[in-house]
Amino acid sequence: MLASLIEGGFSLAEACRFIHQVKRFPQTSGQIIGKMNSGEEFSQALKSCGFQKSIVIQLEFSHIHGDLKGALRNISDSLSAMEKQKQKLKKIALYPMILLIFLFATLFFLRQFLLPQLKDQLNANDEWYFVLLEELPAITLVATMLIFLISLTFWLLSKRISQIKKHSILAKIPFFKGFLKDYLSFTLAQEWGNLFKQGLEIKEVSLLMSQLETSGLMKEIGLKMQEDTLKGISLEEQVKSWDFIHEELSVIIFSGDAKGKLGDELSFYARLCWQEMIYRMEKAMQLIQPLVFLFIALVILGVYAAIMLPLYSSMGDVFQ
Repeated sequence: MLASLIEGGFSLAEACRFIHQVKRFPQTSGQIIGKMNSGEEFSQALKSCGFQKSIVIQLEFSHIHGDLKGALRNISDSLSAMEKQKQKLKKIALYPMILLIFLFATLFFLRQFLLPQLKDQLNANDEWYFVLLEELPAITLVATMLIFLISLTFWLLSKRISQIKKHSILAKIPFFKGFLKDYLSFTLAQEWGNLFKQGLEIKEVSLLMSQLETSGLMKEIGLKMQEDTLKGISLEEQVKSWDFIHEELSVIIFSGDAKGKLGDELSFYARLCWQEMIYRMEKAMQLIQPLVFLFIALVILGVYAAIMLPLYSSMGDVFQ
């Protein structure tokens, strides 16, 4: 809504007041207006109100290159696209989640009521399949705790290393690395494209990035760019050394710089990265249902085997 109002000729302050007057998000819009009246930048007002870091970063860049209207439109389009993906994910995950709930309810019933009777009738207390069914809740709990501890350990360790090093490690994780590279390549290409279109040089861009207040990664990249530029390292070579960025970005920088159209080519490449990220998300969501169904099928087969194996074994003993 804010993007539409500014595109319609409203100033930023007028657009915020209008949103507040029509009682769209009255509490949040009131807080933003109050913070802006006290002298805060629009991006910092949004940060104080708990908006996503990705939104605040784009707005901080817009204060630099002056294209607030374009930044708001990009934010609006990206939020709409992400909301569509969330709705698709909910639809895809709903049926498997119902099946999983039903499956775990069935396993609970088997463990609490059927399993003790089978053990008594078949005198098979020590059989592995009965032990597995009986200990399944404990196994699930231990696995969950291990995942939690590993995640907590990584989070604590990530606080002690630089953002560049942290994202370099994340960029090596299978499945996740594609999304990370798409998003960061999109962010850098989009913002650099806007800045280079304004006629800024690499030294000015790195200086402005190093002065960002929100993003640790972008700020570190700016400081690293300043350091490497003073050493005579070209932007193309710098980008090649970053594991969390697609290699194609360095090619775009070399090609665009040679043609004198670096800003335009970076903006076009940013759109390609965004489209690739959306495509990658849709492919990932298409895999979710089959994988969940496969897991359910394996659990059902395991339960069936745990119940039927001792029955077949007891029948064999009878006929012998």
